[in-house]
Amino acid sequence: MIQLPNESVYSILTRLKLLNGFSSPSALNQEIFKKGKKRIHSFIPSSLNTIADYLQINVTQLIQNHTLFPVYSSFLSKEKSKALLASMMEGTKC
Repeated sequence: MIQLPNESVYSILTRLKLLNGFSSPSALNQEIFKKGKKRIHSFIPSSLNTIADYLQINVTQLIQNHTLFPVYSSFLSKEKSKALLASMMEGTKC
């Protein structure tokens, strides 16, 4: 799936749902995450490794080019920035 410049992860997944005819958000979640319920935050999404694998793109590029992480992390300490990055990649609480 082609990602548009500066397009958010949320927008990419919304477009994917529409273009591929998924009947509901839970159908898309089942396809990507193998479970029907998954909240995808529009600003700081998590589980980006799973999303990047599904989209067949590099997770670092996904984070740097399609989330607000680069902006938001500039206000955090290095430790908190690393913790947030790990949380976004793995889907853990931060």
